Amino acid sequence: MRIHSNQRTHTCDICQKSFYNKYGLKSHYLIHSDDRPFVCDICSKGFKSNSSLTKHCRFHTGEKPFVCDVCSKGFSQKADLNSHLLLHSEDNPFVCSICDKAFKLKRRLDDHYRSHSDEKRYTCNVCTKGFNEKRALAQHELLHTGERPHACDICNKRFTVKVNLLQHYRYHTGETPYVCKYRWVTK
Repeated sequence: MRIHSNQRTHTCDICQKSFYNKYGLKSHYLIHSDDRPFVCDICSKGFKSNSSLTKHCRFHTGEKPFVCDVCSKGFSQKADLNSHLLLHSEDNPFVCSICDKAFKLKRRLDDHYRSHSDEKRYTCNVCTKGFNEKRALAQHELLHTGERPHACDICNKRFTVKVNLLQHYRYHTGETPYVCKYRWVTK
């Protein structure tokens, strides 16, 4: 007869982390090796766990099983949905102590603090231009590669920046969200 307990009796002999059962310990050992036994059928990329492979496959399939109850936007990762839900909140709990600008996410505040300094933590390997934020560098690097990852699903025109694609969609819909306050003036 097996007795359940809350004791972690299975300990990793490499890092001393403890687990409730031998299966947890066995899965854990993969982080100490270069083995990646779970391989994607589409791109052959290897993963240390089946759950990591499952998450990866969603990028190929476009599956977004985590859906926002407020706006119906879908996400492939639960963590991304949780971050997104904060955007619907009225609260901006993270406030810059220098300029009082407020943010919903701590990582956005951390990024913002760098804008107050001359520190450029990220440097382009091609032209050595410096950036405060990793995502700004990644966006900049697309200029060198010519890659345009954001495609219009109506006309297939491609863009390096997602916001430009969103603005482009207005061309197809005829949406004009910005109205000139001097619209009575002729050319």
